Amino acid sequence: MTRIYNRRPGRLRYLGWLVVLVMLTAVVSGCRKQTTVSTPRHVPSGFVTTTAYATKVSKQRRVKLAAFIKRGLLTKQGLYTNYLDTRKRTTATATDHEMLSESSGMWLQYLVTTRQWEHFRQFYRQTKATFNENGLFSYRYDPRTKKRYAVNATLDDLRIIRALLAYDQAHHTNHYRQEATQRYQNLVNTTIKDGHLVDYYDVHARKATTTGSLAYFDLRTLKYFEQDTKKGRSAYKKQLIVLKGGYLGDVFPLYAKSYQWTTSQYSDGNLNTSEALETLLHLAEVGHLKRLVGDG
Repeated sequence: MTRIYNRRPGRLRYLGWLVVLVMLTAVVSGCRKQTTVSTPRHVPSGFVTTTAYATKVSKQRRVKLAAFIKRGLLTKQGLYTNYLDTRKRTTATATDHEMLSESSGMWLQYLVTTRQWEHFRQFYRQTKATFNENGLFSYRYDPRTKKRYAVNATLDDLRIIRALLAYDQAHHTNHYRQEATQRYQNLVNTTIKDGHLVDYYDVHARKATTTGSLAYFDLRTLKYFEQDTKKGRSAYKKQLIVLKGGYLGDVFPLYAKSYQWTTSQYSDGNLNTSEALETLLHLAEVGHLKRLVGDG
């Protein structure tokens, strides 16, 4: 009896540790579960900006603007946010000769539109060197202090991904499709988790915000990466439903500024004109721009 009594606590401890180990394994497995994005089989389409409707005056203005950017803003690392550098820095917004991934994404799109292939490849390599932060693009970089901010801006990442897809579409190659997919995969595991697109992810804190600006809902890019999935267009459909639900009404035919995923509430904050137009563009690109009664 004594021998049996002395052995039972050991067995109980063993069983106890075994239960704990199984529970921890389940928790860790749940935390590591990720949605896998496959490289789309079909060729990218609809990502190249057309210049077919450009007038003579608009073409001249574009040439002048590009010349100014090359002369005063463009560097090997990226584009300055301002022409002059007063060497003053603020925490809230990028100033002076700081750089934004937003600007780099727009410049990449310009290089595709004007078919400057070698310049595109060079500038994209530099964009990664300047802004890459754990698989995402930091939204902001200060070349003076070499500080790369720990958060991204989801729309900026999507804009750069779009530029890669546009390159393959216009250049008739598969040069960037796999890399674009990996970049999108990184977003799916950070800022588009469970089909909820949010504004940013902090790579140091390993935490995302819970608010999604409607202007960030790049529907065409979401749709492209989900056409081959067996589960259907989860993120695309969810964003489209949320975006449509943010319509402010025919009297003021724009959309709310943002959506809070945790409360299912739209923001009643003031609209930024450029972001409001970006929202309309994203809807138009997938054929869901609302037509008002009486439209021609």
